Amino acid sequence: MALPRPALFVVATAVAGVALLACAAPRPGAPVAGAAASASASASAVDPLSAHIGDAACSAPTDCHTVAIGHKACGGPETWRAWSSKRSDANQINELAARDAARRQAAQPKGGVASTCSLVTDPGATCDAGRCVLRSERQVN
Repeated sequence: MALPRPALFVVATAVAGVALLACAAPRPGAPVAGAAASASASASAVDPLSAHIGDAACSAPTDCHTVAIGHKACGGPETWRAWSSKRSDANQINELAARDAARRQAAQPKGGVASTCSLVTDPGATCDAGRCVLRSERQVN
């Protein structure tokens, strides 16, 4: 007995969805690259960068900038950090971030790392209470 067209569409869509999820899902036990899954790795990996960024003190929004951090298995950064040109050198910040991204990218094929493949856009930075913060972290009143 043939299924009615709407039922056939629902079944076909469900099967396609399950197949797509199975292809996108990481192997059991494989680490997942992302802000939450790699928080401890990120903390140790960007330590030189964190030291260079320091307190990210600012006196105006023009002092504040962002830098891409990490490298997702699908490409693109894992997250962004705010930094201040009042206290830090742009070339040094970019070099440290690029070294970290290259190190993570090189380790991914060896570790079987999967990624969420989500796009992490640059939120921009602003000066809030004398400190550069990502615009997404700024409290809106």
